[in-house]
Formats: sequence, structure tokens, C-alpha cells
Amino acid sequence: MTDSFKIDVSSVKCTVTGGKNGLIYAKDLLNDLKNIHGAIPCAVYSDSPDTAFRCYHLDLKKGSGGVEDIKRTFRRLRSLRFNSVLVEYENRIALNSLPGIAAEDAFTREEIRELNTCAAENGLEIIPLLQSFGHLEYLLRHPD
Repeated sequence: MTDSFKIDVSSVKCTVTGGKNGLIYAKDLLNDLKNIHGAIPCAVYSDSPDTAFRCYHLDLKKGSGGVEDIKRTFRRLRSLRFNSVLVEYENRIALNSLPGIAAEDAFTREEIRELNTCAAENGLEIIPLLQSFGHLEYLLRHPD
């Protein structure tokens, strides 16, 4: 799995192996060990998740704390070793083709790109959830 890692620390070297996200988690562990112990204790450390898909549902229907709050959430999800986020946008994306439909605190395209970048940096794949016609109350309430 890409989320697995192994760290072998001896008195002369430190060897780290792992998949894409595994290397992120290994780096986090090495930083934590250094902060706690002042150095990295000699040992073999490894981690491999029991399940490949670890997803968090981020529901933005009722609003959010903004971009910085979501970035903090992504960093926290990284520390908990989630690898996917199902983001339910509802009316929180400003769509140029549908002016006046989005919530006042809707995310701009640039903010969505910023969130996508932050997610990738934290080993998270964003799975966008855009509602189907039967769940578009926010859209259907507008006479136009």
C-alpha cells in the first residue's frame, strides 16, 4: 500500500522506505520522535494501515470556518492517517454560470485550488460530492 512505511534507525544511519503517503507519515513520526526525545531513538518503526481507503466526509452545506479552518482540518486528517476526503460542496462554490445561486461565503475557484493543493500536500485525495437534481433545494428555490 502507498500508505505504509518502515524506518530503520541505527547508530550510523536512518533508512526510510514506503509509499507516497507512507513517506509523509514517516516524516511526521521522525519529527515527533525528535521533538519528544531530542533525537531519534535507534529502533525499527513501521506502519501499515488495515484498510486502503480511509475517508472523511466534510459537509459544507451549513457553512464552514473558511479556507484556513479547512486547511487545519486537512492537517488533522493527515495526522489521523486519513487518505481521502469526501467534500460535500452544496452551494459553497461560486459558479460564474449561475450568479446569485451560491451562498455568501462560497469558495472562489482560487480558494478551491488552494484547498486542493493543501489536500494533496497532506496526502489526501478530494472526492467532490455535487448534488443530483433531487437534492438541489438551494438551487430550486430561485424562481429563475
